[in-house]
Amino acid sequence: MLQTINQRYAAQNAAQTTCRQNDKSVAPPVRERRFSRLWFAIAPLALIVAFSVLYLTPGAKAEQVANPNLPDPVSYMVKTDVYNSSTFDVFPYTSAAQAYAEDQALKDLDNATSYTNTYPTANVLPGDIITWPGIFANTQNPTSPPDVNGGNHSAYQAGWVGIWSPAGQFITTFASSGPTPMLDYDQDTTTCGVSTLPNSAPDTTWHPDTWWNRWCMGPTIFHVTVTTAMPGEPGFTDFGYIHIATVTVDPVTGVFAGKYSGPENTSDGVNSSTAANYNVIYPEIKLVKQVCAVYGPDGLPTCDPNDDPATVDMANQVDTNGPWVDVREIPAGAAQVEWRLTAFNTGNIKLSDVKVSLDELSGETAEVTGANSCTSQTFPDLSTTFDATLAGDTSDRASVTCTTYLTGNLSDYLVNTAQVDSTFDNTILDPNDAPLVNRFPNGRVTSNIDDAKVNEPFVPTPTPPAPTVAPEEVQDPIPVTLAIPNTGIFPTFLSNRL
Repeated sequence: MLQTINQRYAAQNAAQTTCRQNDKSVAPPVRERRFSRLWFAIAPLALIVAFSVLYLTPGAKAEQVANPNLPDPVSYMVKTDVYNSSTFDVFPYTSAAQAYAEDQALKDLDNATSYTNTYPTANVLPGDIITWPGIFANTQNPTSPPDVNGGNHSAYQAGWVGIWSPAGQFITTFASSGPTPMLDYDQDTTTCGVSTLPNSAPDTTWHPDTWWNRWCMGPTIFHVTVTTAMPGEPGFTDFGYIHIATVTVDPVTGVFAGKYSGPENTSDGVNSSTAANYNVIYPEIKLVKQVCAVYGPDGLPTCDPNDDPATVDMANQVDTNGPWVDVREIPAGAAQVEWRLTAFNTGNIKLSDVKVSLDELSGETAEVTGANSCTSQTFPDLSTTFDATLAGDTSDRASVTCTTYLTGNLSDYLVNTAQVDSTFDNTILDPNDAPLVNRFPNGRVTSNIDDAKVNEPFVPTPTPPAPTVAPEEVQDPIPVTLAIPNTGIFPTFLSNRL
């Protein structure tokens, strides 16, 4: 089994951990113990450096995959026309025998008529699987003499009654645009020409490019399937064109030919072919969220919304240069934070009703006052980059600004996280005749989620002065007279020490 590098490292780490856990009696070497003490000493510093890099150094944001908000791919069976009709319906047959038994159109084919199908253009999303079903069927000609005036065919006799089709191994499919299609077919192989016989018609003068003995009686049912590519993958295209036809080089003999004769071996021959096309509709919108980094002496942001325009690659990287950035320390005591949202149409279909669908403040929100004005922002319709380039303008992008008001100094980062969404033309129908936009939740195409953040310099809280204590009042001594009678026979000596 193949493993990624990360998986291999994870397995190695798990094995090393298990070994250490299974041998707890072994003391770590002195060097390892010293390293452990050193690690605990430098770990806080490492964390500080890491967070500094994360918040203040330009670099990659979380990697954006190509439109992660696309719906899951689905499989479509394209409708096809009814014989001699301009309408399209679900193809009803699963086998050649069923088609011949039930399709009156096959039985009613006129003389020397080739019958196959046509298709409407299929509108799909990237990754969808499209299948085109169809029939190849040809009628035989009646007995015919050779042209007496130098015509274009020789004499031949009619063969079996009924229709025929080129043998399946002589039917192919290819794409002139888009991924390679796959072909499968069903036909009656019990009554076929002998493909090892000569493949040149009897009349080599008039029709040397007609093959005969490359037929099977009855129709051929085929299914051609294409799995559309995702944007960025090889083979991605927004317009695909496929061909279903008989081969022009015999896979057995390598001889070139362009037509196939039926059981009657007419030298005129027919060339069975049809084609189909599809549009890959790729709606995608990207958002870049930024914050103003320029402030005036009054503590208010002074960025011009039109200066330093955002570019779509900023959705995938951290930008810290210019007046509009992803992260910035604003002046202490700033009263406002100004944000800018830029929406880009990076798909191939015009987007309409573009508006902010998510805008949240997180982190240090205690100093925020007033409603979040970012949630009500709307954008003009966004053209595709292709159309905007042709028009020589930037109508594939648009910016709006909004303001957050502060009542005090921020003690940590204030983060603004946003997302936008949009819709597109609901008259574009999928192969089931349903609006393609309905494949998206609530008919809305959502962008990536992007954020910007600010903080302010740390302003220490002033320490109040200690309260003044009044000096203790000292009173004058009070004289005290003690009378001590001497009742003994010796004289008395007094001391002032009590």
